[in-house]
Amino acid sequence: MFSRQCGNPIGTEADFCIQCGFRPMKSSNFCQSCGEVTLDKQEMCINCGNMLITITAQTYAGFWHRFSAFIIDSVIITIPIFIVGFSIGFLAEMSFITGAYDYNDRIALFVDIAYVLNLFIAILIYLLYFAISHSSTWQASIGKKLVGLKVIDYNGQRISFWRSLGRTVATYLSGILYIGYIIAGLTKKKQALHDFIAKTYVIKT
Repeated sequence: MFSRQCGNPIGTEADFCIQCGFRPMKSSNFCQSCGEVTLDKQEMCINCGNMLITITAQTYAGFWHRFSAFIIDSVIITIPIFIVGFSIGFLAEMSFITGAYDYNDRIALFVDIAYVLNLFIAILIYLLYFAISHSSTWQASIGKKLVGLKVIDYNGQRISFWRSLGRTVATYLSGILYIGYIIAGLTKKKQALHDFIAKTYVIKT
C-alpha cells in the first residue's frame, strides 16, 4: 500500500504516513495500490488498473448506517428463507401422509426434519447472499447499496468471493452478545469484529 499524498510505501493498517504526515488515502497524488502518479479526480490507475480511493475520517460508515442496511437485508433474505422453509415443511408432511407412522411419531419426525433442513438452508442463503453481493461489482448488499455503503479491502479494492465468504462467516462471531457489531461504533475506522478478521472497511459512497 502507498500513501496517496507522497507515494511512500506504508503498512496496510497505518493511520498516517510517517513520510508526509497525511492519512494514507486522504489525497490524490499517487495510486494507493502501486504508487503510480495520479491526477486529481482520476478514478482508475492506468498502471495497475485498480480503482483509486480517497478516504477521510468521515468516509467510514458508522454503526447506525450499517444497522439500517442490515435491517433491509434481513427483510430481503427472510423472504426466500420463508418460502424454502414452507416448501420443505409441505414436502415433508406429504412424504409421511401415507400412514406408515402413527400420528404422533409422524408429527415429531416431521418437525425434526423440517427444522434441520430449514436451518441449513437459512444459513446457506445468508452466507451466499452476503458473500456474493459484497464481492460483486456493487461491493455491497442490496441494503448497503440503498443506504449508500460498500465494502473494500485495506487498499480500497473489491474483495474476492472467498474473502467475502470468510467475512460473512465471521459475522457469527460478531453476533456473540452483539459485541462485534457494537465496536463498529467505537473504533476509529468504524470496523466491526468481522472487518478486522477479513481486513475490510465499510465506507460511504
